[in-house]
Amino acid sequence: MPRKRAGKDRPLWQASQGFPGIATILPVLLSEGYHKGRLSLERVCDLVTAAPARIFNLAPLKGRIAVGADADLALVDLDKQRVVRWQELESYADYSLYDGWTMKGWPVKTIVRGLTVMENGKVIGPQGHGKYLWRRLGESPIVGRLS
Repeated sequence: MPRKRAGKDRPLWQASQGFPGIATILPVLLSEGYHKGRLSLERVCDLVTAAPARIFNLAPLKGRIAVGADADLALVDLDKQRVVRWQELESYADYSLYDGWTMKGWPVKTIVRGLTVMENGKVIGPQGHGKYLWRRLGESPIVGRLS
């Protein structure tokens, strides 16, 4: 969960919990994992798609490319290098753990339910396009949607 730096600059038990990281998870996995020979592309894809869909009980609607699944895609330029700057991450947080790092492999377009919402690092999708998927542990939020 992203927090402001001021909420972190306190003694351990009073500091805000969490840190920003979702905006850099894919570049970190590609740069530090794939490009350094530590992870295959297949493993990176599983870590950011199918595995979270299974963990959060959102499969088969999420986490795969198939008829009936949401058209959620991230198009990646594996050779694109970029320096991480927290100001460019579209986060509530005012810092990044990776600020100043050069990462290789960045998403260049994100499509959510068939609509482009990010292109070349800029959010371009309409406000309100995001959708919260209500669920209970062990219960699928999509019962009846794919039948």
